[in-house]
Amino acid sequence: MSNNSQNNQKKYCVLDDFSHACKYVDDEDIENAVKSGEPLRTEIIMAMGQTYDEKYLPNLYKALYDENHVRREDARRSIMMINGKKGLAELKKSWLSIDDPDGTSVEKAGCEAIILRIEKGVDYLLELLLSDDARDALKFCVDSYNGWGYRFDTDDVKLRHGVIRAIIDKSIKWHKKPDPQDVKDWLTLCYDDLGYSAVKYSDALSRISDELSDDIVQLVKDTVERHRATIDLKQSMIKMTTGMRREYALEILAFLKGRVTGCAKSEFKRALKFFNITEDALI
Repeated sequence: MSNNSQNNQKKYCVLDDFSHACKYVDDEDIENAVKSGEPLRTEIIMAMGQTYDEKYLPNLYKALYDENHVRREDARRSIMMINGKKGLAELKKSWLSIDDPDGTSVEKAGCEAIILRIEKGVDYLLELLLSDDARDALKFCVDSYNGWGYRFDTDDVKLRHGVIRAIIDKSIKWHKKPDPQDVKDWLTLCYDDLGYSAVKYSDALSRISDELSDDIVQLVKDTVERHRATIDLKQSMIKMTTGMRREYALEILAFLKGRVTGCAKSEFKRALKFFNITEDALI
């Protein structure tokens, strides 16, 4: 989100409804879309969530039943961002309306993850991930309820940390021998969230506890040493440091010194510039 100094309107970074490319819309765009009476496009639904304005909740409730599943998903996320507790009843109605005869629907699982995040919190989601009780589709969705472009808070950081730790430690009981691609996808998703969304849309990484900050430093080390982290993963790890407090960020950068190549090395140099430190000074 940014301010437009020329007309004093806020601008929101969202995804285009058709191309899914990044674009900006402003408050006037949102109001015009509402007045048109047409089904809300993805970029408008996302922007509504970024306004945090409860006046848009009725419009988002209607979008829960749009024929386009991406619009439905973003309507749920925007409702959660604006006031999840106020919209909880509508989210539950939406969840009940999704057909899922065999319990494998990713959309229904994603909706349920949002409901549980609002109703029971992150600790419950982490317990669910490690349990034997919940269906697999839901477990796969517990770490992805935010989506791109939505704010993070400290609990969201805690959840990503917990999911990565469970993968690294192989403590997910139902997934003792996971498919390597599943592991890669989960790690990529979680680190992307921490490296991009958590930095771009919040200051949560700078507000987490010392204990969690220490744990994230160790998590990076364990991921690199146990899973031979890809260049893309390392790039996300480095991006993440720019949202962390300096002492923890520099510890991660010092660990990654000499372990990065390609685009991760370029990101590493940008992080050094961000912290105004040289590579030689990292110890």
